[in-house]
Amino acid sequence: MPGLDRQLVEHKLPIKDGYLPVKQARRRMSMDTELKVKEEIERLLKAGFIRPAIYADWLANIVPVLKRKTGAVRICVDYRNLNEASPKDEYPMPMEDMLIDGAAHNQMLSFMDEFTLRYVPQKAVKGQAVADFLADHPGEEIENMDSLDIANANLLTRAHVCLNNPIYSIHLTPWKLYFDGSKTDKASGAGVVLEEPLGIRHCYSFQLDFQCTNNRAEYEALIIGLEMLVELGVQSVEILGDSMLVLKQIAGEYKCLNPSLAVYLVAARNLLTEFREATWEHIPREENFAANELAQVASGIQMPEDCVQRIIKIGRKSLPSILTRGMEI
Repeated sequence: MPGLDRQLVEHKLPIKDGYLPVKQARRRMSMDTELKVKEEIERLLKAGFIRPAIYADWLANIVPVLKRKTGAVRICVDYRNLNEASPKDEYPMPMEDMLIDGAAHNQMLSFMDEFTLRYVPQKAVKGQAVADFLADHPGEEIENMDSLDIANANLLTRAHVCLNNPIYSIHLTPWKLYFDGSKTDKASGAGVVLEEPLGIRHCYSFQLDFQCTNNRAEYEALIIGLEMLVELGVQSVEILGDSMLVLKQIAGEYKCLNPSLAVYLVAARNLLTEFREATWEHIPREENFAANELAQVASGIQMPEDCVQRIIKIGRKSLPSILTRGMEI
C-alpha cells in the first residue's frame, strides 16, 4: 500500500516453487461497463489507493460486479489461479494414535502398538492331557436312582440362598463413645465409656486438677475418648452424649463465641479427621448414665446410703488436653 514502509509491513504471496506467472487473457467489456471501470480506476488513482503495476505478467483479471441496489460498479480481483498456485500446508499431528486410543480407553492397546507387540494367548489344554488326568483321579461312582428315590429326593435337600451373589460392600459396626463432664465446687470430672462392636464396654473416669467450666469438662471427656480410639486404631466411631452445646458446635450448627471453648472445638475436629467415618447423636441423660456417673464420681459425688462399697478406677490428668496437643487457651 502506498505510504507504508516495507520494513514495517509487507504482503507476500506463498507461491509454490516451479510455478510460472500466468498472464490472464484480456476480457472484453461493453462500452458502458468499460467507462464505469475507467472512472473507478481513475478515482482510485487520484486518491492514491492504487498505482500502475510494473509486473504485468503477475496481474489477475479485474472483474466488474454491478451492485444490485444502486447499480454501481464494484471492481473485484479473480483469485482462482492464485489459489491453485498457493501451497496448502499440511501439519502432521504427533502421537495421534495415542490420543485416539486413550480417548477410547484402550491404553493397553496403545502400549502394544507403540512397541509392535503381539498378544499370544495361552494354548488350550489338549484333550489327551485331560483324559490322562481323569484316569489318574477317578471320581466317585453314583448308583442309578429309581423313581422312588427321585420322589423322596426333595426331602433330603437343603436350599442354599444367595451363595453366588456378589458382595458389593461391607458395613462395619462402629465403636460407640459415651462422654460426659461434671463440675462441682471441689473438682471437675470427665467420664468416658467405650463400647466395642460386640457390646463390651470399657469405662474410664478422670478427675481434672485444673480450673474449668462444665462445658470445658464436656470437651475434655470428648477429646480424651477420641484420643483413646485413635490409639486403638479405630476407623469408625459413633459419638453419643447429652451435651447439646458440644454436639451442635461439632456439627457446625452452633457458633462457638467463647475463646476458651474455641480451642477445644478445633482440637476435637482435628481428632475427627483421623477416623474414616464419624457420627454423633444427642441422647438423654438417662441413656448416658454410665458416663455421667463416672464424671460425677470423679468430681466428688457422695455415696448413697444403700451403697455399701463401690470400687471405681479413677485416673488423674494434671494438664488440659489442648496443651498436650501444642495449643493454648
